[in-house]
Amino acid sequence: ILQRLGLLKADAVKMELPRAGEALADAEALAEKGRNAQGITAEEWKKIATDFAGKIDTARDLVGKSGMEPGKIELFAKELAAPARELAGRESKAINDRIRASEDLKRLGGVAGRWSAEVQEAFQRSIGDLAASESSPLKTALDKFNTMPRWQRLQAMLLEGEQQKLLAKLGETYDVQLLDLDGSEAKKIWQPTKRDSALPTALPKPTAGITNLSTGLRSGIGEQVKEQRGAVVLFSDGQHNEGESPAEVAKVFAARGMPIFTVGFGSQVRPRDLAFIKAEGPDAVFFEDRVRGSITLKDDMPAGSPFKISVTDGDKVLWEQQLLTDGKNLRKVPFDFPVGEYVKEKLAKLRTDVQVASIPIELKVAVSQIEGDRELSNNEGSLRVRAVTQKRKVLLLDGRSRWETRYLRNLFERDEQWEVNAVVAGMRAGESGFVRGTLPEQFPTESAQLQNYDLIIFGEVPRSVFKGDELVWIKDFVEKRGGALVFIDGSRGRLKEYADSPIGPMFPVEWKSPAVRDGITRVALTERTAGIAAFALAPDKAQNAEVWSHLQPPHWVSGATPLPGSETLLQIEAGAEKLAGVVLRPFGAGRVLYQAFDDSWRWRYEVGDQHHVRYWNQVANWIAELPFSVRDKFISLDAGSITYQPGDSADLRVRLRDGEGKPVTNAAVDAVLSRDGKKVATIRMTPDDNAGGLFRGKTAALEPGAY
Repeated sequence: ILQRLGLLKADAVKMELPRAGEALADAEALAEKGRNAQGITAEEWKKIATDFAGKIDTARDLVGKSGMEPGKIELFAKELAAPARELAGRESKAINDRIRASEDLKRLGGVAGRWSAEVQEAFQRSIGDLAASESSPLKTALDKFNTMPRWQRLQAMLLEGEQQKLLAKLGETYDVQLLDLDGSEAKKIWQPTKRDSALPTALPKPTAGITNLSTGLRSGIGEQVKEQRGAVVLFSDGQHNEGESPAEVAKVFAARGMPIFTVGFGSQVRPRDLAFIKAEGPDAVFFEDRVRGSITLKDDMPAGSPFKISVTDGDKVLWEQQLLTDGKNLRKVPFDFPVGEYVKEKLAKLRTDVQVASIPIELKVAVSQIEGDRELSNNEGSLRVRAVTQKRKVLLLDGRSRWETRYLRNLFERDEQWEVNAVVAGMRAGESGFVRGTLPEQFPTESAQLQNYDLIIFGEVPRSVFKGDELVWIKDFVEKRGGALVFIDGSRGRLKEYADSPIGPMFPVEWKSPAVRDGITRVALTERTAGIAAFALAPDKAQNAEVWSHLQPPHWVSGATPLPGSETLLQIEAGAEKLAGVVLRPFGAGRVLYQAFDDSWRWRYEVGDQHHVRYWNQVANWIAELPFSVRDKFISLDAGSITYQPGDSADLRVRLRDGEGKPVTNAAVDAVLSRDGKKVATIRMTPDDNAGGLFRGKTAALEPGAY
C-alpha cells in the first residue's frame, strides 16, 4: 500500500518473503481444490498437481533470495519443494492412484500453510526492526500514512505515485467517469474528452454531514451507465447513515448486469466516538400537540459509560434523557415533548394583519461530553419542525352511516389539528340526499366554500345525491385547488357509478374483476410503502412489517385494478393472489387515494386507537397539501420543507389575490431569496395553469445557511 501511494520506493523494503507467503497461500488453495479425487478427471488432477508444484517452486526461489538462513531454506526444500515435484511427476490415471495422491496433496497443503505463516512472521520481524529505526524510510512512510485522511490516501492511489497513475491506466482502456458521492448526490469530478484528458490535480475534500451510498449510485451513476456495459468501483469506508440500504441498490445494478466492486478504506476498528447523526421527526405538528421522533447517534464507545442527550431552546431544556453507551455503532433514541408554550411566545410577537399557518421551530440537539470521545465537534446538531397554528379542514361524505365513516368522524373530531364536517345522506327525516348549507353536517352551497377544505373523504355516496355542478366543484378542488381526495369503496359498488361523471378521470383504478370475500388473509406493505413515514405503525422497519401483517384483514375487497400511472401502497393477500388495497395517483395539482375496503376500523381489535388512529392521522397529513406558511389579504407564501440538505432545491409557492379576494393570474412575479440576511437570488415564478392565482418556482442548489 505504501508503495502504491508513492510513500515508499520499490526497493526500500525486501518483498521476497511476503510474495513467497502469497505463493504458498495459493498452493494451499490448490491443495484444497484437489481434495476430492473422485470428482475430477486425470487431466484435471495433473493440472492441479503441476500448478501446486509451480507455486512451491516460486516460493522456494523467493525464500532463497530473501536472506533467510541456509538451514531454513534446506528444510523448506526437503519438506515441501521435493515432495511437490515428486507428486507432480506421478502417473495417476487410475482412480485409486488419484485417491492416494490427493491424500499426499492434502498433507502437503497443510505444510504449505505452515510455511506461509512462518515466512510472514519472518517478514513482520524484519520490518519491525526497520520501522523502529528513526532513519528508516519505512518509519517515515508509516508515520506519514498514519496521519493521512482516507480521502488523501485515495487521492494518492488514483492521481499520484511514482508508478503509472491508476486513473490514467484505467482511462487507456475504458470510458472512465470519476464521481464523488457527496451527501445524497453523485457529482462528476472528471471524464476525459478528446480535447482534454488531463487528470484532475486533486480530489474534493469531503464535507457532507451524511454518508449516503445508495441514492448517488442509483440516481447519478445508474442513469449515466444505463445503456452501456460497464462496472462501478466504489471506494468507501463502508459507513452508511442515510437513505435506503446499499445492498438493495446493488441488487438493482445486478439486474442490469452492472457489477459493483468495493474497495475498503480505513480501519475495521472504529475510533472511540459518540456523535449526533440526525434527528428525525414529523415535518409538521399542531402547536398544541407533542413533537415525537427519534435521534440517531453513532455510539462507538466502550459499553457502560453514562451520558446525556438533550433538546434545548437556548437555556431552556425541552427534553433530555440519561443513557449508557453500548458500543454498537448506530442507535436510535426516541423523543417526545410539547411545544405549545414555545409557539405561543412566538405568535405573540407577530403582526396582527398577517396570518401564520405555521411557525418554524429550530432546536439544538446535543450529547454530553464523555471521557475518551475522540471527536467533540460532532456532538450536536439541530431539530427543525413546523408547528401548525391553524386547524385544517376535512369534508367527510357518505351515503349511509357505515362503521368506517363513524370511526373516521370520531377520529378527526378528537384530533386538534383537524376540523371535520361529516355529511351523510338521509340524516334528516324525509331527506334521501345531502342537506346543503353553511352549517356543520351540510354540503357546501357553492364552489368557493368547498375550496376552503384541505381534504375530502368520499365514501359510498350514490351518484343521484349530487346536483348541478357539484361534482365539477370536487374535480376542481383536486385539480386546480391542489386538494386531496380519499375514496373509500364499499360492498354496494356505488363508486362505479361515477365512471362517466366529471370525477371519473380522477379514479386511480378501474373495476374489471369481481369483489373478493373469501380467503383474505392479511394486509401487507409494498416495497415502496415500507419507506413512507405515513405507513409507519412502528419505528423499526422489520417491526413495522410485523405489525401490518398482524392487523385484522378486511372482510371484503373491491377487486379494482390500478391504472397506469398509479402506485399501489397496500396489498391485500387472498391465497396466492395479491389485490390492490390502497392506490395513489396524482391528479392535476392534487392527489387522489383509493381504498378498496371499508373496514380499517377492524384494526382496533384488542388495541383500540393504537394503529387505526395513527394510520389515518398520518395518511391524512401526508396526502393533504400543507397550507401556505404565511399569508395576508393579498399574498400567500410557502417554501416547501423547512429544512433542505445542501445541494437541494427549494420548491416555492405563492398565491396572489386582488383586493376583492379574486385570483391574480396575469402578473409577472419574482421571488427574492436571502441567505443569512443578504440577497442571493431573484427567481421568476411560473403561473400554474391548473390553479388560478398560484405561481411556482424553484431555487438553484442551496448552499448551507438560513434562508
